[in-house]
Amino acid sequence: MCEIADRIREEGREEGREEGREEGREEGKSAGRLESKIEDILELLEELGQVPQRIVEHIRSEDNLNILSRWHKSAARATSITEFEANM
Repeated sequence: MCEIADRIREEGREEGREEGREEGREEGKSAGRLESKIEDILELLEELGQVPQRIVEHIRSEDNLNILSRWHKSAARATSITEFEANM
């Protein structure tokens, strides 16, 4: 009886470790997507001129991919940094 309980506990631990590894991989992918989107936005803005540090910091502090995607589209359409900032 004790062997069965030990085996069940070990299987549960292994499942938990695998779930943790999978979550870690997903978090890593998500962080990579965020950083890539941030760099894309800044690259587009730099083509419009010197990007003020307050805007760079604001963009770098954002961790919502949906907002970053919206800003990316806005940066692609903007004709000036001022216009982009007004649409943030």
